[in-house]
Amino acid sequence: MLDNFGTFLFGWPLMIVALLLSAVGVFQKRPIPALLGAIFAIPFTITMMATASVGLFAIVIPICMFAVLGAVAMEISKWAWVLLVPVLALLLWIAVNLYSII
Repeated sequence: MLDNFGTFLFGWPLMIVALLLSAVGVFQKRPIPALLGAIFAIPFTITMMATASVGLFAIVIPICMFAVLGAVAMEISKWAWVLLVPVLALLLWIAVNLYSII
């Protein structure tokens, strides 16, 4: 029971929080929420790297999230928004492929 709860807690809910925190950091032009978002993305990435269908593609998530942090710190908000797009695209791809009922 606890193992499933940990997987649930460090899975999708934490990744959604991480994505929202990064978006808030970019919107407010503050690096601290973007840093928290990048840190919160790491457990989800580790979980997804353990699956066969995602594998090393999951490493794109924290790389882009830390790049968002760098763009926010350097006050390049357009690039920060652009760097969030691959994260969102990969998350949608994972959701469709791993959790499809068909």
